[in-house]
Amino acid sequence: MEDEYFIDRERELEELARQTNSMSSVCLLGPRRMGKTSILLNLARQVKDPIPVYVNCYGVPDKRQLASILSDAVKDAYVEKTGDGKYGSAIIKYLKEGMEKIPYHVAEMDVSMGQYFKIRIGITRKEIEPDTVLADAFGYAEKLGAAKGKRFAIILDEIQDVGSRWGEDFFKRLRSIVEKQKSVCYVFCGSSITFMNSLVDDRASPFYRQLYKIAVGPLPEDGARKFVEERFSACGYEIENGAMDAFIETTRSIPDYVQRLGLIASTISRKITKAVVEDAYEKMLLDMDSEFRETLSKLNQRSGIYGAILTGLSRSDSLSEAGRAVGYDIGKAMRQMAYLQNVGLVEKKGHGKYAISDPIFNEWLKRNFGG
Repeated sequence: MEDEYFIDRERELEELARQTNSMSSVCLLGPRRMGKTSILLNLARQVKDPIPVYVNCYGVPDKRQLASILSDAVKDAYVEKTGDGKYGSAIIKYLKEGMEKIPYHVAEMDVSMGQYFKIRIGITRKEIEPDTVLADAFGYAEKLGAAKGKRFAIILDEIQDVGSRWGEDFFKRLRSIVEKQKSVCYVFCGSSITFMNSLVDDRASPFYRQLYKIAVGPLPEDGARKFVEERFSACGYEIENGAMDAFIETTRSIPDYVQRLGLIASTISRKITKAVVEDAYEKMLLDMDSEFRETLSKLNQRSGIYGAILTGLSRSDSLSEAGRAVGYDIGKAMRQMAYLQNVGLVEKKGHGKYAISDPIFNEWLKRNFGG
């Protein structure tokens, strides 16, 4: 969501820009589909100082791969924001000559470029520990910033995906790096409310009270209504009052669903009635069927318990009642429950109470596996 499609997130964007400009590290948290990534990408597009470096951690298989992605993202962001094409060209020239010749050129490189190639070499050599390579990658922006007189804001989107797999040791190592850096701040973004809150508020966390927290939830209803009405009007569409109420109720003012439903409705009729909204909602569920099935399939490949938990929670937020609904004692699957919370699919609502984070996914589960 950019420019006119960026829905009512100016406050969060301005706050994020203000915090990173003061070199404060930030925790940006909120359920999936709330527009967090759009905020981050708008920051990366609009801000030049500190230089935003966007990295999506979701699905990154190991630490070497993250080191590779991060070091290239830092290099590319620096070249793009500063226009220092000579820096990028020099790296390309050395790469074309071959990695085996890099040691012969180290003396003629600046410190930051030497650091970049140290990372590239470390990625390919199994005898170098992955933690060492990743630490070098996190140190690259600091060395580049010191060499060029620049500041960086490293944005780690969906950090809970790697953090939940690599454990507390990953964050301890990262904390030891962050506290020594002067030219770099960080934005940790995640969809798991439980995981992200714990990262900031748990006394045992290496980042306890070290991050400025910005929460992103559903749009304010007035903001969602205004956006829908203005976008339809600008395109020559008319939406009835009853249809608007149905639109907001159906999407729960979740940005991704507001846009999806609006786009589908616009293909049905130029006059948006309640019936059109209902028809569009059915089409939206159908469009998302493959995405939801893929999510469930990947979880079931890990263990069929995940599917049982989600199906049960789509019927009741009580673990005991959800378990009875699917014939499985979900209370004995707390490890799997913790994983679902860590990846942002489930939220804890209270003692023995849990809910599926995405209400549309919840509705899809009810329809397909409700019994």
